[in-house]
Amino acid sequence: MGVEFFQQYERARELLERAQEALKLNLSKLITSGPEEQLRLTRNQQPSVFVVNCAIYEVMRAGGFPLPDFGLGHSLGEYCAIYAARAVDFEECVKLVRDRAQFMEEAVPAGVGGMCAVIGLGRDDVKSVCDEASTDEYKVWPANFNGAGQIVVSGHVQAVERAAAIAKERGARAVMLKVSGPFHTPLMQPAAEKFEDRVKTFSFEPPAFGVISNVDAQPNRDSLKIPELLVKQLTNPVMWEDSIKFLEGEQVEVLIEVCPAKILGPLAERTTKAIKIFSVSTPKEVEDTWDRMHHLT
Repeated sequence: MGVEFFQQYERARELLERAQEALKLNLSKLITSGPEEQLRLTRNQQPSVFVVNCAIYEVMRAGGFPLPDFGLGHSLGEYCAIYAARAVDFEECVKLVRDRAQFMEEAVPAGVGGMCAVIGLGRDDVKSVCDEASTDEYKVWPANFNGAGQIVVSGHVQAVERAAAIAKERGARAVMLKVSGPFHTPLMQPAAEKFEDRVKTFSFEPPAFGVISNVDAQPNRDSLKIPELLVKQLTNPVMWEDSIKFLEGEQVEVLIEVCPAKILGPLAERTTKAIKIFSVSTPKEVEDTWDRMHHLT
């Protein structure tokens, strides 16, 4: 992912080198050639995606793209948005991302947790499915309110599998996700406690634009609130649909997904018809998006 950017742009290579030096980790090999089983480990995956996202953003800014009015990201992506808003130093942020990932991995042993995308049921129905699938020992919760009829549930794998079966009985699609933990649930509380101690050591700057929090779908411009919101994010659901609806209410005209793979852009397109949405994951798409934005003005 992101290989073309690292090949073509010195700015992207520089960012990758800075991340490798900060983490003492060969991210270049992981990002360009894997192996996939190593890249899928949360502690490797999250810093890798973070660096690719930030590299694409820096190439866009160097090429003349304006500072956005708002920034937002899904889970890990919120850290990319905070960095893009110049609220934190790059090296410090990539180390924070790596530590967060490690705390998340350690919070629940491998194989204990899981996540599943439920497609075709409303919020109340999914909450009902989770309640029915949960027991005193094994629990599942809504974790990502993604919009377009998609809600991801997360928790103990036994309860997640039961929730998937119940959702299918009620006419929904259910797709188990290839992730290593029950993210954005109370099961992440051990990670949240460690992360809270870690993030206390940080000094954030006021964001250059409002960064929409996953927790409440509201823009934050207060540097002192950033640690609290990032800690809460670990154990609370991602309010993605509400975030897109907020942008719609603010009469935002263009939303640009900066990504190694197009996921959130198409999802947002199914949530709002009022916002033009572009996705940038290759150098050619940087040029195409630049041209399309100019045709809008």
